[in-house]
Amino acid sequence: YRLLNADFQKLSKAERGVFFEVCYMLGFCYNELRQYDRAYYYLSSIIGLNHALYAQEYVNCMINLGDHRSLMAIDSILDDLRNSLSDDEEVLEQSLRPFLQFLYRRKSYVLIELRRLDEAEEILRQMIDDPDCSDFALDELAYIQQLREKENINRGNASKT
Repeated sequence: YRLLNADFQKLSKAERGVFFEVCYMLGFCYNELRQYDRAYYYLSSIIGLNHALYAQEYVNCMINLGDHRSLMAIDSILDDLRNSLSDDEEVLEQSLRPFLQFLYRRKSYVLIELRRLDEAEEILRQMIDDPDCSDFALDELAYIQQLREKENINRGNASKT
């Protein structure tokens, strides 16, 4: 990393590709080691490269950090994808399907963490029809129901005092 970073401006396209892959690998390893600040340092170098695997690790790192920009990052990636896809690009959209599913799963997770339960529920209800996501969506919807029930109990206890 240090060698490639020092001469970044002089690197060929292939060498820059190696540099970005090293950034991804370092970020991935630090994320797995729960050293999220270090992971973010490396992953922030590769987020604008339109590479789904890099973006997934970046989003995971931001969420693991508890970064308030996580939702904005996810929405920005989703907007970029929507703007780059037209109606005739169904094949491209199908190849991006796992990435889109990942983004919506992570977005619903962040919304639940932010206690924006109605928004999360809306996303999860759309995911139920997708066989790859239905189990996740049902589990998360059940979790939202538990949160709401707990909230109602707490409100009831607070009004009694």
